[in-house]
Amino acid sequence: MPDATLDVWFSLAPGALKDGISLLVLSADGRRFVSGSSNPLTIKRSVCTETAPLEVTFEDVDPLQADYTAAGIPM
Repeated sequence: MPDATLDVWFSLAPGALKDGISLLVLSADGRRFVSGSSNPLTIKRSVCTETAPLEVTFEDVDPLQADYTAAGIPM
């Protein structure tokens, strides 16, 4: 879906994320995109928050070498 716009909704449990948050997007062929912030974030119950658009550009990764574990997510 190159050059396609896609709205994505996800929900998080309420609480405080003192170390920030990371977002990992995996493609079907093993490529990945990582974004996030190290700023503290407070998630409130029953609140929808819209963020700025994010341009996802996947890294070139050999699918056989892709790390799909939590350890593969940089913080």
